[in-house]
Amino acid sequence: MPKIFTEGDLTRWSDSKITYLAEAGIEFKNGFPVIPKEAYYTGIPHDIQTYQFRNNVKEGMRSKTLICYFSNDNHLIQRFSKIDDEIPELKQYAGICGFDFSVSIGMPRPIQRSHLLVNAIFNCYAALRGIKILPNCRVGDMGCMNILDTFQPNSNIISGELGCKRNGGLKYGMHQLHIIQTRIAPNILFAYGSMPEKDMRAACGFKPQKFAIYPSNRDKQRNHKKAYAALWDGHKAHKKSIEDFIKDEGEFHVGKDIV
Repeated sequence: MPKIFTEGDLTRWSDSKITYLAEAGIEFKNGFPVIPKEAYYTGIPHDIQTYQFRNNVKEGMRSKTLICYFSNDNHLIQRFSKIDDEIPELKQYAGICGFDFSVSIGMPRPIQRSHLLVNAIFNCYAALRGIKILPNCRVGDMGCMNILDTFQPNSNIISGELGCKRNGGLKYGMHQLHIIQTRIAPNILFAYGSMPEKDMRAACGFKPQKFAIYPSNRDKQRNHKKAYAALWDGHKAHKKSIEDFIKDEGEFHVGKDIV
C-alpha cells in the first residue's frame, strides 16, 4: 500500500523545497517565495479543469486548458510528494492555477500562514520546472494579506468561487476580493465555479473589470454549463462566450501589462 503523505511529511517537504528555491535564485517576500515574472500564464484558457478530472480534457484541448487544484485537502496533500512525477503530465496543459491547500479565517494564524507557504512553494517549484502559473488569490484572514506582495501588479489572478470565501462571515470574502482586485488591478479576474453579478458589484464597485468564469466539473456534467466572459462596466455585466472573448482579447497576449 502506498505511503500516505501527512502534515508532518509536508513540513519536511517544505523545508527541502525552500532550500531548492533559494539556491535557484527565487526571491522571497514576507517569507513567501515569489513566482518569477516569466512564469506567469498570460493567456485566456478555453477551459479550466481540476487535477482530479484532468483526463476528461481531450488531448487536442489540453494545450488550451489550465489545471486547477480546487479540491479536498485529503486529496491535495498527496500532490506534494508526487509533484516530480506529475510535472511531465502537467506540461501537456497550458499551465496550472495556483495551488489551493485550504486556508480560511477559522484556522489559527500560524496554520494559515503555513498553508499559504506550501501553496507558494508548490507554485514556484512548478514554475522552475517549466509550468506556467495563473496565481490563486486565496489569502486566509486579513492578517495574511501580505502574501499579495508576492504578486506582480496587473497580473491576472483566479478566485475559487465554490463557497469557501463566505466561511468566515457574511460578505467577508467579497470584501477581501475587493481589496485584492484593487491592489493587484488584474486585466482579467478569472473565477472557477460562478460569479453572480452581485458579487461582481461587491468586488469591483463602480470600477470596470473583465471576468472570465469557468464552471465546476459538476456543473459541466450535470447542468451543461459553459465558460463565459462577463464585462462589468461598473453597473451591470455584459456577457459573451469565452470563444468570442478570446477572439477579442487575443489568446496569448493578455497580461502583457505586468510590470
